[in-house]
Amino acid sequence: MKNLFLAIIAVTITSFSLNAQVLLMPKVGVSLANYNQSGDLDDWYDTKPSARIMAGVAVDIPLNGSLSLQPEFLFVQKGTPQENTLEVADDFLDLGDGFVVPLYVDYNKEQLSYIETPLLVKYSFLGTSFGFHIMAGPTIGIGIGGKYSYTVIDNQRDERFSPSDPTYNELYAIDDSYDVEWGSASDDFYKPLDIGVTFGGGLYIPIGNGRINIDARYQLGLTNMYISDNYSQKNTALQLSIGYGMPISTIN
Repeated sequence: MKNLFLAIIAVTITSFSLNAQVLLMPKVGVSLANYNQSGDLDDWYDTKPSARIMAGVAVDIPLNGSLSLQPEFLFVQKGTPQENTLEVADDFLDLGDGFVVPLYVDYNKEQLSYIETPLLVKYSFLGTSFGFHIMAGPTIGIGIGGKYSYTVIDNQRDERFSPSDPTYNELYAIDDSYDVEWGSASDDFYKPLDIGVTFGGGLYIPIGNGRINIDARYQLGLTNMYISDNYSQKNTALQLSIGYGMPISTIN
């Protein structure tokens, strides 16, 4: 990977096209985050995409012709709600009057914060009034914060009571939250390093001296977030963003 980055930088230095403009591009957007789970987690939890924010800056560095290199520095939120329903004893608990609930339900919600540095190779289909582009490349993220909140509803029968006791069908609910601990020790929650690949495309519209860029991209995580190898959970995200590219220098 290091040799690949050095090769790209070398090509960048030697391959600038004449009169090409380097663009600085502040950008904001939304990230529809989800998890790719396997092992026991895939059996235990159901997940759904959750909208998170992303913001940062990109630099569009032209290479030969329509090819350019676009490194980015982004703040990205990830994480998604999960629901875990375990079958304990009987499948369901009948509370009467047609009200039937699972015996054990665990809801949790994660909001994770990352600093990410995508390094994207971009090919543009240039036009006079607008243009299109496609892009792909590696992404490296570092976890810097996060919040984990959960609700546990335990409907299991307490064996200390008889079925005639009013507390026999009582629901026990617990709500709590805590900050995510990043690290590689056994008592840490998630690994901080998140490596993945990003690919997608978009369009640009020239306005003034710069141009508006609209991107749609998919990010596929390759790193297992969990410390334990018994479970696998990797970040995924569909990201939509808008930015404005401003020329900051010209390569003569």
